[in-house]
Amino acid sequence: MNTRKAQYNEKKCNLIIIGCFLGLLNSILSISFQIERIENNEFYIINNLIAIICIIGIWKMKIWAIFTYISAFAVNQAILLFYDQWFIFQAILPFIVIGIVLKEIEKMN
Repeated sequence: MNTRKAQYNEKKCNLIIIGCFLGLLNSILSISFQIERIENNEFYIINNLIAIICIIGIWKMKIWAIFTYISAFAVNQAILLFYDQWFIFQAILPFIVIGIVLKEIEKMN
């Protein structure tokens, strides 16, 4: 059991930890700042909760989580554009997370 845990921790590098922290921070801040601004915010909240689940999957080094996070990010940006609430700063952290995770994709299973 200890060797399996050691292999798991060896695969996970500091970049993944930083990426997960930034992704989680982005989702929490997005929900807290946008919840009162968007009229029909159920889709936006659900999308951010999906992103949080993806961050947990990325933390566990699952490859499905990367593509689901990218999809959730695209839908999130489309929702913001639709409600005319989009601005570039909402895309910076997710782009950083996506870049970090795609850099480490070969270590995931």
